[in-house]
Amino acid sequence: MLIYGKNSVYEAIKSGKPIEKIVVSPNFPKNSKILKEAKELGIKIQIIPRKIINKLTKTPKNQGIVAYISSIQPSSVDKIIEDTIKRKDSFGVVLDHITDIQNAGNIIRTAECFNLTGIIIPKDRGFPLNETLVKTSSGAIFHIPVAKVANLGNLLENFKDKGGFVAGIEIGGINIENFDPVTPLIIVMGSEGHGISQRIKNICDWILTIPQYGKINSLNVSSAFAIATYIIKQKILKKL
Repeated sequence: MLIYGKNSVYEAIKSGKPIEKIVVSPNFPKNSKILKEAKELGIKIQIIPRKIINKLTKTPKNQGIVAYISSIQPSSVDKIIEDTIKRKDSFGVVLDHITDIQNAGNIIRTAECFNLTGIIIPKDRGFPLNETLVKTSSGAIFHIPVAKVANLGNLLENFKDKGGFVAGIEIGGINIENFDPVTPLIIVMGSEGHGISQRIKNICDWILTIPQYGKINSLNVSSAFAIATYIIKQKILKKL
């Protein structure tokens, strides 16, 4: 897999992801922390013309740096569920058929920033774990587990059987500001086009709504996720 951009490559290095080699343009800063840490780890560094890097990445917006890494493999669903049940300071996330790679990347960045336990997506009609996701998540995909399952409904029902709770974030529910979260907890975000599927809604213990005061009554799903995550995380931490 080929990834590019300073943040993506640096996060790959920090995460310990195996890197075959790093390719930079002739004018890339030789004293950058990226190259310094790469050299310390014994990672091969190659210098090639910027026009070739642009051709490799199919975009001039690559900041003159490329890394060749092994493909990203889905994490263990069982491990995410185990961590979600064990930890009292955080929660997990289920994304119900979110396919937009930009939204997915932003959600992963937010989840990593708030130290959530992991993200679970469906095997079908989910986003790919590819180089574009590395870029849109600014490399956050290397630091937070993302797992795939065949059936989200069965997963959530099993989670509830183990003592967990599920909260969906969508218009038409209770005000999220009045929500008193309990752990273990998983929050569910639905796709922008269709929202949370009916079966998943029926499994949810709560449907939570972010109050809006403008003329357009619709938040981008990644923006809604960021707001909901901040509110719920703060409420959980205050109860510890």
